[in-house]
Amino acid sequence: MSPEGSSGSGASGGPPRPSFALILTITLTGIMGNVLITPALPDIADALHLTNAQLGMLVAATTTPGILLAPVIGVLADRFGRREVVVP
Repeated sequence: MSPEGSSGSGASGGPPRPSFALILTITLTGIMGNVLITPALPDIADALHLTNAQLGMLVAATTTPGILLAPVIGVLADRFGRREVVVP
């Protein structure tokens, strides 16, 4: 196989590589965490009698794990390889 065809990037008209689809899925999952909770915030506030400050903390609580784990996952990916860390 030639070096041009070994990249597997779908340039030859084939489907995209599974790793590219995995990257898109991970990105979408991170974004959807906040997108899915935001429309429900007024109902959550009414049901639990929360203030706007408390709702802000709820949104922060959904975002914080990703922020804190990103550097750890980056170090693990550098040490063990992206695929071995991202796929599980």
